[in-house]
Amino acid sequence: MIMYADKRTAAMDRALSETDRRRAAQLVFNEEHGITPKTIVKGVTDIAELLGIGAHVPYKERRSKHEEGMSIPELERLMVSLEEEMFAAAEELRFEYAAKLRDEIKDLVRELARLKASADTSAPGVAAAVAGGPAGDSSSAPRGGPTRRKRRSAHREAH
Repeated sequence: MIMYADKRTAAMDRALSETDRRRAAQLVFNEEHGITPKTIVKGVTDIAELLGIGAHVPYKERRSKHEEGMSIPELERLMVSLEEEMFAAAEELRFEYAAKLRDEIKDLVRELARLKASADTSAPGVAAAVAGGPAGDSSSAPRGGPTRRKRRSAHREAH
């Protein structure tokens, strides 16, 4: 047992003696029954599955089916909503789920870059139609949306 204090008190002495008494009883029990104590090894996902709070990302299956048909503005909106959901999950201490959402956002960023690259190689009028904006507008931020920092602070203020 590890304890931190400036001085040893009577309550601490009682706690230490009780711990020693229980440890001795456990060692006797283990020896009588031939038990060798072992440290358990479980990952976060094992615990999440046990509790029934799996880190399933709902958008991934739906997006993969329709990914080819999504426009750049649709992908940008999806990224914003996934990012907001990721921050909410992290605040709720659902880190495994937040990490999967982060990975999904990274996939969307790659897909968005691919779409923008293919739009840039086509005619200016086609690029504008695919990008959802005027020709020559090459801004990579979602149009009309708040920046990441503003979204994060707005989300924190709401909760």
